[in-house]
Amino acid sequence: MDDHSGNWHNAAGLAYRRPPTVDEALPYSPFTSIIPFSPDIIPFPTAEPPTPPSTLNPDQQKAANKAVGILNDEIEGQSTARHLQDTLHQLRNLLQRDKLPEYHFKPMPQLETPPPDSPAKQTNGDASSYIPELSPFAHMLLKQTDVTFTAPGARTSARPRKEQPRSQQAIGAPPARAAPQPPVTPNGNAHARNANLSYPSSVPSSAPSSTPARLPGPAVMIKPKSGPRGDYRCIDHIDTPESLSQKKQEDHRNASGSTVLQPHQREIADGKVEQLDALVTSLSEDKDDLDGSQNFTKVMTPDGEFNVLKPRPMDTLSEKMTSVVSLGRFPTLPVELVMQIQSLLHPTIMSTTKNGLFARDESTPELTESIELAKFALKASKLLLETMIEGRDDYRMRREDIVDIIIELIKLVKDACIVPIVQSRRIGESQDLFTAASAYRSELQMVLRLCGAVLTRFATLIGKYNLSDRALNTLEYMTLELLVEQNSENEKDSIFSIKKFEHFRQKAMDLLAQIFARYEAQRTSILNGIFSNLEKLPDKKASARQFVSAREVPIMTISALFMRFVQVVATNPGVRTTSQVGAGISDMVEDEASDYEPGTAPSEAREKNRGSRSPALMAQNLTVTATNTAAFIANSLCERASNTSKSGDKPFRNLLDLFIDDFCNVLGSPQWPAAVMLLQMLLIRMRTILQDEQAAKHSVIDKDMALTAMARIGCGVIDFRDKLKKLKQKLDISQSDLSSRLDRLVNDAMSEDLKESVNDVDLLAFDGPYRMVIESLINYLDLRSAQEDPHFQAVTGCHVSSWLTAVVKTFSEQNEHERPQAIQDVQRHLENMIADPKWLARRYKFQSVSDEQSKLAAGVITLQSQVCRYLPQIVNFMQHYAQDKHSSKLRTRGTTGLQQLLDKDSRVISEGHVINMISSLKDSSPMVREATLSLLSNCLAKEPSLERHVLPHILAMTTDPSNGPKKKAIKLLKEVYLRSTSRQIRLRIAAALLLPSQDEESAIAELSRNVLEEMWLTTASPNAKTDDSHHKLDRAQRASFMVDLLESVDQSTAHLGAFEKFFVHCLSPEAKGPAANLQICGDLVADLVDEVIDPGNGTSTKSQARIMNALSVFAKIKSTLFTVDHLRHLRLYIKTIGNREDVALVRPTVVVFRHVLPTLPLLQHAFAEEIRASLMRNVPKLASSVSRGWTTSRETLLDVVHCLWAISGMPNMDPDKIFVTVCSVICQLRPLMASTQDQTDTMRNKILSYLVLLGAFGEVCSLDKHAESFMAKLHNAISKSPALKQQMESVLDRNNPPPSLLLLNIVRPFTMQTWGLDIREQALQSMGGICQQSAEHFMRGEIERVVKLVFINEGNESLRRIALSFFRQYFSIAERRSETGAQIAVGEGAANGTARLETSYAVTTADGVTLHLAQKFLSEFVDTALKNNNELALIATNIIVSVSRQGLAHPKACGPPLAALGTSPNRSVAQVAGDEFKRVHEKNESYLEKEYMQAIHLAFKYQLDVFNDSHGMVEATHSPKLARLFEAVKAGKKANLKTFINNFCKEVDFDLSKLDAHRAIPEKLLFARFCLENLGLLDFPHQEEIAVFLNAVEAIVLSTTGPAVGVVIADELPKQFANVEIPPPQEMLHHQLLELGGMAGALDDGRLRQITAACLILQMLWETRTFVRRCYNIKHSGPIPQKDYAKPATRNNFISGKDLWERLTPMMSALDTRESMVKQCYDFADFLDVDREAFIDADGDEILGAGYETPNENGEDNTLFPTSGRGRKRKSNASLSNTPKKARGRHAGSKKKRNSRTPDGDNDSD
Repeated sequence: MDDHSGNWHNAAGLAYRRPPTVDEALPYSPFTSIIPFSPDIIPFPTAEPPTPPSTLNPDQQKAANKAVGILNDEIEGQSTARHLQDTLHQLRNLLQRDKLPEYHFKPMPQLETPPPDSPAKQTNGDASSYIPELSPFAHMLLKQTDVTFTAPGARTSARPRKEQPRSQQAIGAPPARAAPQPPVTPNGNAHARNANLSYPSSVPSSAPSSTPARLPGPAVMIKPKSGPRGDYRCIDHIDTPESLSQKKQEDHRNASGSTVLQPHQREIADGKVEQLDALVTSLSEDKDDLDGSQNFTKVMTPDGEFNVLKPRPMDTLSEKMTSVVSLGRFPTLPVELVMQIQSLLHPTIMSTTKNGLFARDESTPELTESIELAKFALKASKLLLETMIEGRDDYRMRREDIVDIIIELIKLVKDACIVPIVQSRRIGESQDLFTAASAYRSELQMVLRLCGAVLTRFATLIGKYNLSDRALNTLEYMTLELLVEQNSENEKDSIFSIKKFEHFRQKAMDLLAQIFARYEAQRTSILNGIFSNLEKLPDKKASARQFVSAREVPIMTISALFMRFVQVVATNPGVRTTSQVGAGISDMVEDEASDYEPGTAPSEAREKNRGSRSPALMAQNLTVTATNTAAFIANSLCERASNTSKSGDKPFRNLLDLFIDDFCNVLGSPQWPAAVMLLQMLLIRMRTILQDEQAAKHSVIDKDMALTAMARIGCGVIDFRDKLKKLKQKLDISQSDLSSRLDRLVNDAMSEDLKESVNDVDLLAFDGPYRMVIESLINYLDLRSAQEDPHFQAVTGCHVSSWLTAVVKTFSEQNEHERPQAIQDVQRHLENMIADPKWLARRYKFQSVSDEQSKLAAGVITLQSQVCRYLPQIVNFMQHYAQDKHSSKLRTRGTTGLQQLLDKDSRVISEGHVINMISSLKDSSPMVREATLSLLSNCLAKEPSLERHVLPHILAMTTDPSNGPKKKAIKLLKEVYLRSTSRQIRLRIAAALLLPSQDEESAIAELSRNVLEEMWLTTASPNAKTDDSHHKLDRAQRASFMVDLLESVDQSTAHLGAFEKFFVHCLSPEAKGPAANLQICGDLVADLVDEVIDPGNGTSTKSQARIMNALSVFAKIKSTLFTVDHLRHLRLYIKTIGNREDVALVRPTVVVFRHVLPTLPLLQHAFAEEIRASLMRNVPKLASSVSRGWTTSRETLLDVVHCLWAISGMPNMDPDKIFVTVCSVICQLRPLMASTQDQTDTMRNKILSYLVLLGAFGEVCSLDKHAESFMAKLHNAISKSPALKQQMESVLDRNNPPPSLLLLNIVRPFTMQTWGLDIREQALQSMGGICQQSAEHFMRGEIERVVKLVFINEGNESLRRIALSFFRQYFSIAERRSETGAQIAVGEGAANGTARLETSYAVTTADGVTLHLAQKFLSEFVDTALKNNNELALIATNIIVSVSRQGLAHPKACGPPLAALGTSPNRSVAQVAGDEFKRVHEKNESYLEKEYMQAIHLAFKYQLDVFNDSHGMVEATHSPKLARLFEAVKAGKKANLKTFINNFCKEVDFDLSKLDAHRAIPEKLLFARFCLENLGLLDFPHQEEIAVFLNAVEAIVLSTTGPAVGVVIADELPKQFANVEIPPPQEMLHHQLLELGGMAGALDDGRLRQITAACLILQMLWETRTFVRRCYNIKHSGPIPQKDYAKPATRNNFISGKDLWERLTPMMSALDTRESMVKQCYDFADFLDVDREAFIDADGDEILGAGYETPNENGEDNTLFPTSGRGRKRKSNASLSNTPKKARGRHAGSKKKRNSRTPDGDNDSD
């Protein structure tokens, strides 16, 4: 009941009686005389025979008081000793409640439980105000010791403790339903302090009890204890609690690492200590025995004599020490005893070190004796370090001289034994050492193992105590050397074995990591030492990755070391050392725990002591330190790799890739949480290089490195996610609650929807993924539970720090009261874990975590990192640089990076990314185009719907100039074709693949042909089970496809030709399967014939024409595919022509007959006559349609005539009908020659038809072979008309001319100018056709005159087109004829030898005609090509190219025109001409090198006259017009290139007296600009070529022409102002120029223009020099040193031709007015006066500065005129008039330093 007066009463109304204090209750205890200080005084109750009690004598009491005083002084800061923590630890261990007796007190009356909101708060009763005065140490002990007061019947938060195994009682089970737990304090106790009593509920306990119910009352209990056995009940099934983490009853037995011994164990331990003491005493006495010792031997050294312990006594000593250490009694040994042990062992190490080991005899060291001495000394070192580690914390036990001598021994063994043997190999310089060491392999491995043991003990020692700086530095350098030493790549070359040496190296790494963790001042030097030795590391993957851990893939040792460094600095240093820092943190946490009071928020209790010492703040600081360390490592790695290439001398780029791969391989590993930090810092560094404000200052090489690194990290993240998915698939969620929770966490973590991401509370929960990882580490690292491993401590500490930092950071914005209770509890637990790493193991237990579960939990944590979330930004970077405008290397790298990411995961690239990448297919770099195609290939394979965006661009890539992109495009199109079901897409792909099948590059052509064969000519295997209907369907679809394909490419001659050549190749013996291909093509033709005659396909002329067109193509390809039956079916389609559609059907039908008829062995006479009759009916109609201009009518007529002529040559057939027709035409055309104008207009169509017929029959039919028969028919026709006979007398002489000449004489008169243009055109065309058949007529004089007149007369382009066309046709036929001579392959034996000779070397009349025409008309062809920009130019260019290919003219005749035509804006012309010039140049470079300058002049005239463009670069792209010429020259000899550059510069030079300046802009000035714009954009391959250019330009401007122009200016232009001290104001400049112009009035305008033009040319030369120096980053002002000539020239891609354009173009305005001309002359003279001398100085004794500013002799600036557009200061122009002639050389001793600065490249441009 609540009393308002504040006094509490029980139910009986009695006053409150407080519980007795311990001091008050103690007299009633049966152990009143016991001081509970140590269990050694009073033994624990036991059934064993009792041991005699011991008491403290006065000396012992005095020693105890002294010890307590030392502890008090240490607490008060008056002592530097470090015993406090150890003593507190041991005492708390002795006061653990499990190890103390249990007291039961009867309950006494007690007041009812006060309400929670009662204002009265008593601390263990309000009557006791006595506070015992304790010493500081006692106070601290009391404060840090749990003494729990619990009322009987009150429930505790801890579960009932399990009985000891020796107990006979059954283990009690917890209640089936857990009671609500009271608030938990930070140290984990529900009721931790006397001050916080918990009052039980007044409701009686439901548990059965044999004790009568009593009124509750206060009681004192040292430890809560369960009731009697009868209070327990048996429960068959225990429900598993929801929490994976469960509190366990506190067990402090292992808290200190030492176990309290049982009495018999204590007795044994005392005996062991006595035995060790006796042994040490005996050995010490024996050592000092002067008569001789049985246990020691004397060893002489340069420093004196040493008594060294013998091996057997040392083994005995080691055994005794080990037994004492194992029993935990070594720390209790007196310091003097331990120092005696050290004095026994020290001489062994000293003597070995002084005498040295492994002395070398020539190249091989002595091994036998040294190995034994080394083993002996190393064992002694191990024992010495053991005494320092296990002994008391006394500085006397860690003497510096002993530590130093052990280090010196290790260093000696390393330098003399380990390193030389590791470096030795079976073959090579160290072969002898390897052979000698092989005999002692096992002994040497023992030495290595002992060295590793010593290093391990050093690591432990450093973790506990401080060492001197000298010792630390020596250990640091020694371990660094071991870590960078290269191990053998295979076991055969390793004496120690690869695995054992790597194990030893890990010991060295442990030691270095311990130094790094313990000594902050050493960290920078350690890292710098590693980075300075990185060059020694192997950069090959096989030999580099030899660090093997229990659960991870092998990585590099240095990679593991870097991660160790990051992890150790993220761990609380207080838990690793015995320093006061740890004690302070522990005290601080315990203080926070003690401040907690029930009913108050935990945050309020923490706020009392929160400050700079907050564990949360400490965790954040540790995380920041780890991040900074990772950033330092990442930045240092990048700096080392900066500006180095993978193929260079330095391995840093390759090493950086290896490091990144290592970090990615262990990303998400529970063992390596630092990997994600290092990768994050690397990403930040790379982002800085690519995106920072200073990104422009980073080189292309650095950006390439950054993109490569980002792509690797992105791929690593994708691989990590994939591994996580696979692990999750293996997870059995029914296995445990932990697996079920992990499955949900992984699903949430990998979700791309941010709304479904992992909940922060779940992620940071106390039983969440962080806890799972920490609980799994012992098993994951393959450690024993009691093993103290520094790596384990660092990994755990890093996880805890990251966990606590994440908690604070995630919930930092919330008020403490608003934070979830679970998060508050987590933070409180983590603060305890920061302070005490064993707190978690003591207080809580957790479900067993498997390796897979551990990896999944670590993966969930890692997925929350910035590295894993940065993948989209990585993709954006790659895409951005894939379209970089400045560097093709970066574009290639960006595209390659996207490709790598896409290979890993197709989802990283979206449709938008793909669309943006399309523009890269037009990049100037073939590497970029190829990489982009590879990327698109992967995109399409994973997402075919993207084809609609990229397919047109991929199709265009089949004609790419470079082979790499072409190959990629062909392969990609094959994949798309086979995958696609769209007919249109397949048609487009097939058409695109035709052209590359005839590529000049054999590899491209073969690839394309193979692809087409696979697509079109692949049938099902004969063994495959396919029904006939399916087979027929495939054939029908193939036939239909071919029809559609040929229709789609019908307008492209190139595609049709490629189609025909492809099938010709497939049916030739060179094909892979010609027989199978022939069968398929035969089936195809049969199917097409069936389709064209199938009535089901309709009778549409257009549809039938499509099929017939396909058949005609196959007839050309291989006529034997057709049979007589096919022709019988097709004869129906040679019908009478009535309209244009009929022509479209008849023509392909005639083509089929034309090619097939000559190959048929026998044709029935009636069938042949039927075909001939059908064809003859169409001849006049076709001639008429040609005269009316119907398309394809002429070609159809020619095919009909060809067909008729073929039929006439068959058996039983004759050409008489053809002769009759031709004679009839002659007889009708000849009288029309005398027609009047009116008659001509009326008969125009007839004349045209007759001319067409004569031309067609004359071109096709070999009439001369049947001259007699023909002439007989002609005379017969003429005889019928006397008038006609008279008209024909002029063409029929007595000798009967050949029929072809007769036809020519009939046609030629109609080419005269008296006839209309249409008749002349047709006559000229017919004349050319007749000459095609009888080529010798081309050489007739009257024919040459006709053709010459066509080219001479103006305004007859149509006639020129006709003439050029029949010349092109003739040269093409001749070229094909010459090519057939090489079709018989060399080496096929004598069978073809004769045929080859007959074909190749038989000289025909046509060969002479071809040569004659080339020599006679080449000039006309060249003139036409260079004076037109239309179809005529293209035809003429093709003729020139054909002439050049056939070798019909000298290379000098064709080379310059081809070079000039290569500058044409018409791509067709430029491509054809440029390719041929390159080919000719490769074969005839020696001839063409003298024609380069003529080619340049031709190109300039061509550009100026035809295109009215005098610039040397293309304005749109700022690329040189002579680029194709440059490419050809650069591909030739280096000497020719230098000569070319030098001569090119001379072309710009001029003679002032002959300079023509009368035009508005003198042609010489335009030509100079043309040359200089091309020269400025020439890609110089080496520094030597740049030097040639610069020297030539500087010679012209400063040595020859420039000074001559300067003299003219000085002589002919008037004097200027005298020296002016003060520069005139700017507004006076105009008046001065006007005055100067007036003063120059005596100078003629023409002369002034001439001088101005000269100045402009020289000024442009200097501007081009400046531009070139800027382009190639030539920083120095003098000439390029000769030693640099061989270096490659690297062009700055940021400087484009636009800069040169903008500099040169405005100069032309200087000729506009007289004032501007005068100003230009003065500017140049001023420039020459200053800069010529300055340049001479730069070449002599002083390097030039930058700028144009030059002081006068008095050191002052004079009046200056700005140059063209520059505004730079000059010397006074007044000095120009009296400029004395200066000697070129200098007198000795007359050197004078100048401060003038000349306009140099780089400085001027800035």
